[in-house]
Amino acid sequence: MKNYFKRIISAVMSAALCLQCGIMNTSATEETPSGIAVTDIQSAIEEHVKDIPYSSFAVSVFHGDETVYTGYYGEIDRNNKIAADENSVYEWGSITKTLTWVSVLQLYEQGKIDLNEDIRTYLPEGYLKNLKYDDKITMLNLMNHNAGWCESTYNIFVTDENQLTTLEEMVQDVEPAQIWRPGEVTSYSNYGAALAGLIVERVSGESYIDYVNKHIFDKLGMEQTSVAPDFNDNPWVRTQREKLKAYAVLGDNIMPGGLDMGFIPIYPAGSACGTIEDITKYGKALTDESAPLFKNPETQAIIFEGSSFYGDTDTVKCNYGFWPMEHSAMCYGHDGGTLACISNFAFDPESDWGVAVFTNTRTAINITQGLTQLIMGEAETENKAASDDGKMIDLSGIYMPSRANHKGILKVYGLLSVLPVSRIDDDKFGVAGLIDIEYKGNGFYSVKQEGVDGSYIMYPHTLDDGTTIVDMGAMSYIKDDTVIPKIVLFIVFLLMAVVSAVIVFVKFILILAKKRKTYKGSKIISIAQLFKIWAVAAAVPMLISTIGPTKMTGILFAVAAALCALFAAAAIVSDIMALCSKAENKAKPWRYIFNIIFNSVAIATVLVLEIYQFWGC
Repeated sequence: MKNYFKRIISAVMSAALCLQCGIMNTSATEETPSGIAVTDIQSAIEEHVKDIPYSSFAVSVFHGDETVYTGYYGEIDRNNKIAADENSVYEWGSITKTLTWVSVLQLYEQGKIDLNEDIRTYLPEGYLKNLKYDDKITMLNLMNHNAGWCESTYNIFVTDENQLTTLEEMVQDVEPAQIWRPGEVTSYSNYGAALAGLIVERVSGESYIDYVNKHIFDKLGMEQTSVAPDFNDNPWVRTQREKLKAYAVLGDNIMPGGLDMGFIPIYPAGSACGTIEDITKYGKALTDESAPLFKNPETQAIIFEGSSFYGDTDTVKCNYGFWPMEHSAMCYGHDGGTLACISNFAFDPESDWGVAVFTNTRTAINITQGLTQLIMGEAETENKAASDDGKMIDLSGIYMPSRANHKGILKVYGLLSVLPVSRIDDDKFGVAGLIDIEYKGNGFYSVKQEGVDGSYIMYPHTLDDGTTIVDMGAMSYIKDDTVIPKIVLFIVFLLMAVVSAVIVFVKFILILAKKRKTYKGSKIISIAQLFKIWAVAAAVPMLISTIGPTKMTGILFAVAAALCALFAAAAIVSDIMALCSKAENKAKPWRYIFNIIFNSVAIATVLVLEIYQFWGC
């Protein structure tokens, strides 16, 4: 009898362990695309993550209409010891965009959206205010992320859900500057995806939230997923989401990081949240030849035909908003990241295999990307080029990422994320020993980053104006020889602010000691010094903010910078007049000359880096 009870207890404990660590179909004998037997998935995952710090993650592997493995690891709340399980929800991040693109294709199928029509026909008159070009912007431009927008200046996260208004208002509020002509440069755009969601709303006559729930979630039985920015379209998800905490890794240590609860106003770009089981249902639908999300399976099939390509080649860059992901076979999908979670979602419609990974450890990309590669296999970039046809160009130079702030108060941050490429050999280039770039022929280069498994491709080409562009998937890099002078200008400005702070402090001490001697023009010089200090100090709220600048901090910084330039100009005029004066209380000429130089640098910094401009960017 005792042995009988021991067997029952053992069976119950084994079942519980399987529920926590993983559920798999042990009767399956097939292998994943990477060659791992289904029965070995759990041990392969455990081996992969054994040296990777994380708080929790959930992973699902599916094949056809069968889920061959589901695993839950770690804790979603370390303080309260809440383990990850089948009821744990994670934020999808940018995987949400695929819901937007599916919605667009559904409406395209119904004849309500023309993918090649100017999107302004679907928007309120005058809605887009920061366009540089009159060229039409199409839905395909939005799907391909090449409408020409740079990164938005203002944050796409808020911590107070009372700040959430209508989608129309919130999307317009963060409109970035259009920098490039539509179709020329790929620049991943949260704004463009959110704008597409607004068009779905206006064309369908339903709110975006209702549309996705009705036409995607309800169709697939996704009862444990939300798409509203406050998660309140699904109260169960909202309750579960409140249990999830955000973590980051520093060295081998796991600590709170990001936002435990944040909200995304432009929610069609990244607000979905749900269980790993639900996103698996979504993945199965996208690999199902019957295409349950569409009336005609051919509509789903166009996703895999490609909508933008590298130059004049037939190598696909983007698939109607789904990104090609090179593994042992060509996969499609998306990754995502919020201030609480990162995620990855990939599937192969040919073999019907797919994988989804969620984690609440924001820096654990080796979990999301690594497990995807573990299941779907390594990329085969070497096969991109058959032969060298003479298209190799010299890539040496400084490159700016397209996905950066190219205008306005955050322009300087874009300058700090440049890519300096130098030549190493006849057909090899590098970036500071961290990235190896090698020409492979047919115009393509392979890129290998230190510490990252596998490689990816890049393809350089030249715009009509002679600008060299290097395409790398969701982002392009633009050759810009003016970057270094701009960075030097900014560094000098910062040093001037530090020097000004020291000088002002010394002046204050002398005033207290009643030893301060004024000279002609000294007051306006001191005021200009104070404004240099203020201009730099006004940037601090933007630097320390988790979610980025608000319009109020942007206005504060821009006003401080503008006044800095104004008083610097006044100081220059005063210095010139003092130099020409015959007054007895003149300072030595070198003082005025140095002040003229320093104030000229301040004016140049404000104007060249556009830090006076908080609007229209």
